[in-house]
Amino acid sequence: MNSSLACHLQQFLDQQWDFTRPLIVALSGGVDSAALLDVLTILRPGYGLDLHVAHVDHGWRTESREQADYLEIAVMDLGLPFHRTRLDPSFYTGNLETAARLERMAFFVTCCRKVGAQAVILGHHADDQAETVLKRTLQGNALPYLNGMDPVASYEGIPLWRPLLGLSKAAVTQYATQRELSVVDDPTNRDDRFLRTRMRRSLFPLISEYFGKEVRGALSRLGDSSRVLHEYLDRRTDSLMAGSVTGPFGVYLAVREPSQVEVLELEHVIRRVVARANIRLPYSLVSVAAQLLQSGSANKKVATRDGVLFIDRCRLFAVKGESPERYAEANSGSYWHLKSLERGAVEQVIDPIGVVWSGFAPVAVPDLAVRLQPAEGDMPVGNGKVLSDWWTECKTPAFLRQVFPVLCFDGQVIHDFLSGRSNTTHIFTKDISQVTIALQYTGLEMCV
Repeated sequence: MNSSLACHLQQFLDQQWDFTRPLIVALSGGVDSAALLDVLTILRPGYGLDLHVAHVDHGWRTESREQADYLEIAVMDLGLPFHRTRLDPSFYTGNLETAARLERMAFFVTCCRKVGAQAVILGHHADDQAETVLKRTLQGNALPYLNGMDPVASYEGIPLWRPLLGLSKAAVTQYATQRELSVVDDPTNRDDRFLRTRMRRSLFPLISEYFGKEVRGALSRLGDSSRVLHEYLDRRTDSLMAGSVTGPFGVYLAVREPSQVEVLELEHVIRRVVARANIRLPYSLVSVAAQLLQSGSANKKVATRDGVLFIDRCRLFAVKGESPERYAEANSGSYWHLKSLERGAVEQVIDPIGVVWSGFAPVAVPDLAVRLQPAEGDMPVGNGKVLSDWWTECKTPAFLRQVFPVLCFDGQVIHDFLSGRSNTTHIFTKDISQVTIALQYTGLEMCV
């Protein structure tokens, strides 16, 4: 078999497939996925491919069930397992396209995990890529984020492969015509309620007409350039991101000397942090957050629809959903517990906030009946000082001070996890040994 589709897929499989695990082929029944499945079926004997086919009936049309039945019979005739589901659009809220995509991807992930597949293979091509790039351009995305879909990506830990991104819609259609493939006609692909349909049927032809040339290829190349820039910024900021801590409240990162970091790189770091916390941050707020971080501002808060950023000097906290400030009950000890560890030296902590943010903070203490108590600024810590003095000296962010409990004995704080400070001199005698324990968060995840 000698075609551009076959060559693309052969090269892709040689680079990506582990030659052992099954592969899930996403089949809508349209020309793109039909061509993809046809090529994979032809390559199957030579590669020993274990193919499974997954189909999502979106439930938008009464005849879609019959079309799903037709696809199942066709796939079974090929000797391939067929996985299908039917969605109920009456439960969708918000953007229909987005809701359907999330449901579709969730099903593919389920299928992949069920059969132990290495990846889900999708039929997106260069024209789809151009649509994504134009959409993001008009939305005002920054240059490193104009790139559309990646040939190799992931969703909830499941690899997504798009081997046809380097081929045009015309090339895919030509292959399907030459092979006389039977495809399903989905009228929703001509439904102007959907943005991509309007772009495909109206906007692109209009742009090409007025511009005097086809623009999809240029947009696709712009997306490729954007991806290169994005990957470059990833490499430039990997060392900064290595210090990030993901815990039950979200993601924390301390940036050393942010004033010395280029604004473009700092904005990229912020985007990586919020993405890890599963927070959507508008372009304008990324710029605001970068300015606050670079200027060393203290106790600043940037709220979004689905999360909040706290910026305190060189530290960035990205919290999904409710702010930790709202979880005063966590301080009470109902979410925090002490865990005994094997005796051993506790490593010196450079950044105590990063340790306790992880939800697991070990400490060596006297072998006495120490207990957790809610942190209050006026609690005595010895030497005529109170807890708020430690916080001030260590520049502890204000929003954290009511979140984490402290260790107490005999009415006095002996260890504060936020500042990392201890004072046990008043209870040490030669008869009291030390034990190693850890503060452990056992409550519900706040970053989901």
